[in-house]
Amino acid sequence: MKAFFGAAGEGLYLEGPVYANWGSNTYWGERCYANFNLTLVDDGDIFIGSHTMLGPNVTLVATGHPVRPDLRYRGAQYSCPIHIGENVWIDTFAPTHTLRPRATGMQYT
Repeated sequence: MKAFFGAAGEGLYLEGPVYANWGSNTYWGERCYANFNLTLVDDGDIFIGSHTMLGPNVTLVATGHPVRPDLRYRGAQYSCPIHIGENVWIDTFAPTHTLRPRATGMQYT
């Protein structure tokens, strides 16, 4: 995993399958865990703090398209980093958000 990701901290454990645009733009801290079907849209950097746990089917998206139709029509795209603090447990996440240490972020639909 150290060759695939930008950084893979000691004790990183990922349940398969894992999907990533690049992999090299994702940086894992130590003792992180991700359940199955993790998707990393890492056109922008994704930083995941130590002792963070990600639930099943989590998608971290560090890129997107503009809201303005004229910009979308031209194929515009933007990338913004995602920063997840240490000791975080999360189900779902979106670009430009920051979770502070010891936070819990969940999105149920």
